[in-house]
Amino acid sequence: MNRYAEILRKARAPIKKPQKARLPQAPSKLEMELQCQVQLAGLGDQLETEFKLISGRRFRWDVAFPAHRLLVEIQGGIWSVGGHSTGTGITRDCEKNNLAVLAGYRCLMVTGEHIRTGQALKWIRQALGVI
Repeated sequence: MNRYAEILRKARAPIKKPQKARLPQAPSKLEMELQCQVQLAGLGDQLETEFKLISGRRFRWDVAFPAHRLLVEIQGGIWSVGGHSTGTGITRDCEKNNLAVLAGYRCLMVTGEHIRTGQALKWIRQALGVI
């Protein structure tokens, strides 16, 4: 291949854009409500938010208690079509939680109703052995 053809081939090749770093999002109302409940229950010193577990992946859990290997994922917007309620989103969530389980973590999935009724906090306390 002559030099000109090689330069032309490289010029036509798709340019790979570097991935942007994901900026932390402001917590949702449900995340803030659960965090407040955890703080008021005296468990806030163990709490981490936007917890990243799997290196090389962008997966983050809403709430984590790493010392207890416990993750909590809040399922918001379950009555609307959004990122987590599509086939692709559900498949991605399955992969995310299965990878966490394979890494030795337990995952609690909670909804807004579980948070508002206090059920999510009860499950967290039970998982942490603080009943």
